[in-house]
Amino acid sequence: MENKAIRRRILEYLYQKDEDNPSYPISRDELKLYMNIPDNKLDSNVLYLEEKGYLKLSRGLGSLFFSAEITAFGKDLIENPEDFNAIFPLTLNIITNSSNIAIGDNNVQTSTLFEGIYNQIEKQNPNNKQQIKEAIISIEQELKKAEPSRNLIGKALDFLRDNAAWILPTVIEVIKKYGF
Repeated sequence: MENKAIRRRILEYLYQKDEDNPSYPISRDELKLYMNIPDNKLDSNVLYLEEKGYLKLSRGLGSLFFSAEITAFGKDLIENPEDFNAIFPLTLNIITNSSNIAIGDNNVQTSTLFEGIYNQIEKQNPNNKQQIKEAIISIEQELKKAEPSRNLIGKALDFLRDNAAWILPTVIEVIKKYGF
């Protein structure tokens, strides 16, 4: 993933978290889990966003930062889609074939990507299986759209993190194949 796409995802995530819980900083660990990128890529892009005034970082000994939150300037940028898309363009690779649509770099059919997740849910057979499937279905449906809602995908991921953390790594890998 290129730096502009990383920066866009970081800003969108912090914006949504601030909307859900204003002035509550997001820990480096949570951001790292969500982004699923190497430390040096995370640090470099977070520092860039701070230098531009889009983020405020809390620093500690032994780490470049231990939490981050979006600034008013960062919120204004996201709330102005024309400027936000000009600075941090949304890029999706859409490849079509006769039977399905695949989005992402790997030309993997959408149904195949999610089959493994549904199989994992069936194998685990948790008490909240239906709610977990509904969250996965909402992610799958959003990713099939021409302009997926990062907000809806983020809410589904938050639900999974809180209620089915065991499935989260698999779901994040599938989402990454879509270029998110």
